[in-house]
Amino acid sequence: KLVAKVKDLVEQNRVALRNERRDAKKQADQMKKDGDLTEDQLKKAGELIDKALKSCEAQLDDALKAKSKEILED
Repeated sequence: KLVAKVKDLVEQNRVALRNERRDAKKQADQMKKDGDLTEDQLKKAGELIDKALKSCEAQLDDALKAKSKEILED
């Protein structure tokens, strides 16, 4: 039961991260439209945003595995 709750919390955090990625990409697109970013800078920003998201998701996965293991050992 607790493992399911932990999985639920991790999924909620994944959704929040995806929302942040979407907002960051929207902001970068707007900056390009305003002339603050070039096409290359926009592409690089998108890559950095995706890289950061993957890193955070990996941390969430590691935390989920560790916590699930800890709960199941008790």
